[in-house]
Amino acid sequence: MSTAARRGADRRRGGVPGVLLDGGARSAGPVTRQPGLDDVLDALDEVLPLSSALATTLLLVGLGRRRQHPAPVLARATAVVLDSFRHDDWLGRPSAEQVVAVLNGTADDAQSVAARVLDRVDAAGCGLRVVVGVVELRADLTAQEALDHAADAVTVARVLRTRRVVHHRLPRGAPAEPPAGRRTAGAPRPAGLDVLLPPAAVPAPRRPARSAPARVTPAPG
Repeated sequence: MSTAARRGADRRRGGVPGVLLDGGARSAGPVTRQPGLDDVLDALDEVLPLSSALATTLLLVGLGRRRQHPAPVLARATAVVLDSFRHDDWLGRPSAEQVVAVLNGTADDAQSVAARVLDRVDAAGCGLRVVVGVVELRADLTAQEALDHAADAVTVARVLRTRRVVHHRLPRGAPAEPPAGRRTAGAPRPAGLDVLLPPAAVPAPRRPARSAPARVTPAPG
């Protein structure tokens, strides 16, 4: 990833303006000044072609809805989330309720990081049910597809309420969808991904009710 993409300072066209990382040293700027949506997509555009040679994972933290929580609560939770990552992780904020991280490592590594993030948010007593979506990047994905897949995983985690980290995985060998540009709000989500659900989320098949054995009444005589 280029220095410009890592800093986010020179790529502030939309979303929340950025100041973040530079050679492993994190700036002390306010949490509201992080690379925004366009910056996140640009960074993914640079990383995705390299993901075939170097395992790279996208981690999206969902902080809840802005309408449901006061701004100071979201700001506190965001600060805790940002402080939970390593200094060499690329971070951004595609929206006020989301933090995205691009991590070197597999989805298993990212899930360990996600567990640490959730533990720290819980310990801080922020009062939010934070959830995380994990997507292992592939060179045949577009930046928007990767972000959409992570957002889908976050949505699943919110709906399930039995798991706070969901890995959204594209089956090996399955072709990615052709690039369709950056998706606008309300557009249909891409299909074809296998969301790994926890065992508790999959209802056990119902056994058919066993009927009582029929009584045979002997014929008279």
